[in-house]
Amino acid sequence: MMKAIGTIYLSIKDNQGLSLAYSSIFMLRRLSFIGITFGMAKAPSLQIHLFAYLNLFYVIYLGLVVPHSLSSMTYSELANESILMFSCYHFILFTGIIDDPIVRTNLGWSLAAFIGLLLIFNVVVILTANIVELKRQFTLWKLKQAAIKLR
Repeated sequence: MMKAIGTIYLSIKDNQGLSLAYSSIFMLRRLSFIGITFGMAKAPSLQIHLFAYLNLFYVIYLGLVVPHSLSSMTYSELANESILMFSCYHFILFTGIIDDPIVRTNLGWSLAAFIGLLLIFNVVVILTANIVELKRQFTLWKLKQAAIKLR
């Protein structure tokens, strides 16, 4: 079974039942985002609240279960989801709670800053992972060259 669908469980702990449910929970959450978006198009306030609750419960799940075998992956996902959760909180404030246009403008800039933070964080994570992999590949290449010279 792992050979057939092993990439679904890549770096997922296999010693806990809730960890193995990670992929299913991840997909159901994403599908529910789509269902909420199209199914509740006439209730945007309810949409935003459901998004915020889904993110909150997902962050709690990640924090309690720690499904990834690498702690860096868990921390990265927790950071991503936390920033997304703060973005959802901004949307709650845009539903009509605040009427002052200056405050709403400042909230918009704050939301843009959170989205920028999310983008920068993910770029740094990707670059770091690629640099680590390049260093590993270069070390392997040097070892291979040294082994060829010894022959």
